[in-house]
Amino acid sequence: MKPGELVELSAYAKKLKMFEAYRGRVGLVVDVSNMQIGGDYLVQWHGRSASGIPVIGFASVQLMQRKDIKKVK
Repeated sequence: MKPGELVELSAYAKKLKMFEAYRGRVGLVVDVSNMQIGGDYLVQWHGRSASGIPVIGFASVQLMQRKDIKKVK
């Protein structure tokens, strides 16, 4: 993935409670680092959570691993 691409949570990440506030939201890849070891993706999330969970306490910018996100179709 490259900076500027739209992403959403992967099926794996949707099962994790720690990313519950990002379900149903779309993110924009802002930066990519550590590509030699799999990559860390800085994602800026937009929109409201589909589950209605308040996003207070959650950053709108989150560092994610590749297995946690997928491209939006």
